Amino acid sequence: MHKQANKEIQMLRKFLMFAIIIINLFLVYLSLQLVKEDKIIKELRQENLRLQAENKLLTRKLKALTVRKVTVTFYTLSKSECNNTPYINALGRKPVIGRDVAVSRDSIYLLGKYVYIEGFGVRKVTDLMNPRFKNRVDILVSSKKQARRLGKIKNVKMIVLY
Repeated sequence: MHKQANKEIQMLRKFLMFAIIIINLFLVYLSLQLVKEDKIIKELRQENLRLQAENKLLTRKLKALTVRKVTVTFYTLSKSECNNTPYINALGRKPVIGRDVAVSRDSIYLLGKYVYIEGFGVRKVTDLMNPRFKNRVDILVSSKKQARRLGKIKNVKMIVLY
């Protein structure tokens, strides 16, 4: 009977060893799964941060596309309407009639950007107006006669384009 008990104890030991090995293998498997999940979570966090940054950028761009109401006036390349260098704009280039506009100094951030002006289309902001003007856009035209005829138009919608 003693031999029988020893055999049973040895079988039980073998079974317990086998069970411990299986449990250890299962724990290793779970650890590997956790490592994979940690890697996936890290990747998802990085993607989330990238998307948040992209969202902020798009939100800024969308805000920049807001509609503003401005007063539109017209100017020519004469010294009486410009400074001593009427053929050089604030960007250091030759102004182009039909494309270029000047903006009041409160809109200096628009320099070099394109704007859509209701009734006049897309224009490029290439120059600045006299500091005394606020909330204005000055469209470059070919003659003083044309500038006088067009006059001053208030409450014109302007959209900043990028």
